[in-house]
Amino acid sequence: AQTASMLANESYLLRGIELFSRVDLGDDVALLFGYTFLLPDSKYENHPGTLLPIPHSQGNFEIDWEIESTGIRVEIESKVVSEQKTPNNPYRTSSPPYAIWGMTVEYTAGQVKVFGGVENLTGFIQKDVGPLWGPREGRKMYFGLKSMF
Repeated sequence: AQTASMLANESYLLRGIELFSRVDLGDDVALLFGYTFLLPDSKYENHPGTLLPIPHSQGNFEIDWEIESTGIRVEIESKVVSEQKTPNNPYRTSSPPYAIWGMTVEYTAGQVKVFGGVENLTGFIQKDVGPLWGPREGRKMYFGLKSMF
């Protein structure tokens, strides 16, 4: 519980590297790739001996398909997260790795955009492993309307 409150209320120092790439496959389709690696010594600034319960690596993959002539755009994304250390959990030393999928569909007509999507398609919830950075809620659906002036 103390670690969770420290995550929310204190500053911390993250060290690592992040890579990103975009590949356009013609006019309508793009692939996006990302990778983040965090050094294991990332810690709270006010508690130098306490390490953050964070994943050491994360990979992202996204496909964007946009058909301008129809106003339709579809995005499918995936995030794969490595295990995380669980320093305050007496029953395990780390959490299992996991993957999350999501999808968004947009339709644009003139100055109006209608969109909807699903986050965490598989409904994965990271539970019983302590205060970690991971999904605490299952599948979420969202819908919306945007107007441009």
